[in-house]
Amino acid sequence: MQGRARPPWLWAALYGALLGAAASGCGSRSALRASESVDAAAGSGGAGGGASGSGGLATGGSAGTGGASGGAGGSAGAGGVPFDCGSLVAGPATEVLSFPDRHATAPSAVTLDTMSPPRIALQAFASGGSSPLHDDIRLLRFTLDATAPAGIALELGPTLVGLDSHGWGNLSLAPPGVSGVALAWHGDPGGASRPMFRAIPAESWTPTPAANLAPPGTGEAVLALAAGAATNPGGEYGGQGYGVVWRRVEGPSGNATYPVAAVVDVAGTVVIGPHEVSPPSTYPGRSPSIVWSGSTYLLATAAKECAAGDPPCVNDAVTISRLRPKAGVELVSALGAAPGYVPARPTLSRQGDLVRVAWVERPELPGSPARVNLWTLAANGNPLAGGVLLETDSDPQSRVTSNTDAAFVALVWAEGGDPSLSHDQLGRSRIELRVQDDSGAVFGAQLPSTLFHSYGPPFVVGRGALGSWLVVWGARSMTTGFDVTYAARVDCTGSR
Repeated sequence: MQGRARPPWLWAALYGALLGAAASGCGSRSALRASESVDAAAGSGGAGGGASGSGGLATGGSAGTGGASGGAGGSAGAGGVPFDCGSLVAGPATEVLSFPDRHATAPSAVTLDTMSPPRIALQAFASGGSSPLHDDIRLLRFTLDATAPAGIALELGPTLVGLDSHGWGNLSLAPPGVSGVALAWHGDPGGASRPMFRAIPAESWTPTPAANLAPPGTGEAVLALAAGAATNPGGEYGGQGYGVVWRRVEGPSGNATYPVAAVVDVAGTVVIGPHEVSPPSTYPGRSPSIVWSGSTYLLATAAKECAAGDPPCVNDAVTISRLRPKAGVELVSALGAAPGYVPARPTLSRQGDLVRVAWVERPELPGSPARVNLWTLAANGNPLAGGVLLETDSDPQSRVTSNTDAAFVALVWAEGGDPSLSHDQLGRSRIELRVQDDSGAVFGAQLPSTLFHSYGPPFVVGRGALGSWLVVWGARSMTTGFDVTYAARVDCTGSR
């Protein structure tokens, strides 16, 4: 929060994440020099130790009391890869997508390969402004090398991939054995809202025809998308597919709103579900996250108060559940919030044979700081140890998102900055990054930003090398008055 003391390791982290490339004037693009192409295809369509544990477990294990402090020497990641990190150093950030007459916001990204420099796919929600076009989702492919922002180079796009969108898109790298990416979003071609899906192969970069995940008029916002398995002829998990979560709204004024989860194949055909993930509640309802653990799809759902029973839900906790091919959603464990705190939407990310779950806990008492929790789960969803508090003095303006490589787990979220600054000045908001290695050492970086008020949170993705990350977020342009998409590279450097 503004005016609060920050831990010494944070001040030691780089402040050089100044946004080095200003937008080049009203009506122009960004450092990518991208011209708006409407490539519609056929069809419709992430220097200290951990603090104390974050609370008890309602079910599924015992509560922990904290994380280990960072020690000297290198650490071995979840994949047994030794890596040493002294601090996080952020390179200059730059605009990677803007439009002359509408916003480019709520971005997310994935790393397509381990080339040098790696290719990045990024989606953003194009909306508002004076454009006569319906809101939609655009997709870019670009590279970012060590000399960013000059080292950012557009390869393809921005391509129209999410037709007639009513919100942000969910982007996923394709599962192993399948190239490219997939997108799921809330669309309404023809005037009837439903969750939609399409794949974008890496070779052609031409979107496949869009698939309806639910009949028109029976679904709403897509909440999460994760690559994993589909089903085999016996109805068990097998092959390649995706887990998808979307919102279903029923009853007068949406008073029976609940999330559902399904599994689709690579073409977007539903092969499992949809199954209710959490009991009905008032709109907009609860927002689970989903991840393929290597053997099953795990779901994480936060709740303050809910009805016990089926589907599983636990008060004042993050509920961990499994999506079973033939049995629907079943409770695995519940990670309890600390007394006096309410858990917000969690994030899930896979790290080898482990799954990491993180979330913000907001205080019930106004004016108190929020906290950021991190837990480790086995592939079946059971917690392996107590949670760690990565941040105890926070004021998040977004939910937290996460990603992993073989050595680290990275978390990112937005916070407020100096309210005396104008919306287009750096420092009006900031993007917070925390990276933890498996010894428990935590590293931080702070990226100054213009005003953050995006539909979606910041996202962090690995750049193909251990300890190298790309952070993307939506915030106010420094020149045009619209929201634009920014990206910044952050790297571990030196040694402890």
